[in-house]
Amino acid sequence: MSLCKANCGFYGQERLGGFCSLCHIPEDTTPIDQLTEPVAGAVQEKPKPVIEKKNRCFQCTKKIGLLGFECSCLHKFCQACRHAENHHCTFDYAKQGRDLIEKLNPLVAGSKLVRMD
Repeated sequence: MSLCKANCGFYGQERLGGFCSLCHIPEDTTPIDQLTEPVAGAVQEKPKPVIEKKNRCFQCTKKIGLLGFECSCLHKFCQACRHAENHHCTFDYAKQGRDLIEKLNPLVAGSKLVRMD
C-alpha cells in the first residue's frame, strides 16, 4: 500500500486511483456552481440568514438560559416578563376558557330526560 496522492497521511487505494476514501472525488459528480447557469445581466443576491436569538427573553432580550418560560403566545420570556400583562400577550385566554367549559359541559337537551310523574 502506498500513501494517498493528496498527501493527507492516509493510505491510498488502487480502486480509487491512488487516493484515500476522503480525498477521492467521483468523476460523475460536478460542482454545484456548474449545474446552474447564471442569467446574463441578472444580479444574483445571496439570501441573508435568519438569525434567531435563542435563549433570550422576547420582551427584554435578557439571556434566560435553559429555564425560560414559554407563554401560550409561543414566545419565551425571563422570570420578570413571564406574566401575560407584563409582555402584552396576544393570546386569547377568555376564548380558551370558554372552549374548555363548552367541551367539558355538553348541552343537556330536554328530550334526553325521562319525566317521572
